[in-house]
Amino acid sequence: MKPWIVYIVFLGILVLWSLCGCTTDVRYMNLKKGSFDIDPPVSVTGIGKNLGRDTMAFSLSVSGNYGDNQRIASKRVWNREKSLTWRTVKEEGYYSDVETTLTMPESKADLSYRLKTYQFTVSFDFWKKWKYTVLHPSIFLNPWPLLSVSYGYNGSFCEFGAFSYLGFSRNKSTFEYNYLHFHQDYMDDWIEEGNGSIDKKNFVRIRAGLGGYSSVYWNGFALTYAPSIYQPWFTNSLSDMYTEFDFPLIINQYIGASAWLGNHWKLSMGVDVISGSKLIGKTITEEMTLSFWM
Repeated sequence: MKPWIVYIVFLGILVLWSLCGCTTDVRYMNLKKGSFDIDPPVSVTGIGKNLGRDTMAFSLSVSGNYGDNQRIASKRVWNREKSLTWRTVKEEGYYSDVETTLTMPESKADLSYRLKTYQFTVSFDFWKKWKYTVLHPSIFLNPWPLLSVSYGYNGSFCEFGAFSYLGFSRNKSTFEYNYLHFHQDYMDDWIEEGNGSIDKKNFVRIRAGLGGYSSVYWNGFALTYAPSIYQPWFTNSLSDMYTEFDFPLIINQYIGASAWLGNHWKLSMGVDVISGSKLIGKTITEEMTLSFWM
């Protein structure tokens, strides 16, 4: 290949790269009204009995929550004010250096969650106990993966600890919105404002939680309380638009009981009391877990 051909190809790639690098295209969204499906929060609990010192154990669990599909309305969720300013304006074929601003004012977002029920989850758990402390990593599948880890104390009649989890979910959403769209390239730049809607579209998003647990037990029977904070929509964008609002956090309180059926089977039942500072009222769902230990 002749050197001048290589030079022309290289020059063309450089020009294309520079043109693409000078392009800006971004959209900002204010939510008007929206309904967002969410998976139930994860309740990480302890062992429910005293595990022997320097012990390792594995368990396989199947759990499900049940109840009517429930809508959780929000309050005090606001879209932040957003302003976009650009200076180059094209008028009658000529560019003038004039500053122009478009603003989406602060506004209330009518947001609600729809809690999915009759969800089934499989988890694989590893337990490692030293003298008094226990490490407990887990993998959940429902069918999207979620990882959790807990660390705490396990004694002769009680246990307590802290946990966190992080995973993915695929949830359906319907919402209406206003937007500002800013575009700038080497030939032109402009801002447009408008509105739109999304109807029953599935989104894959990160969800995360942080909490603690405590149990008292006797003769294989345990009572457990596990409060946690849950973010079901861990994101700052929807449909390639930056959101100017925050999804409300959920406060979950698990209250339940468990019983060991011999040395290998454990049955747990309880309720989740769901609320939040930006959510209206309380929502209660039931859950049940059956575990096999080895």
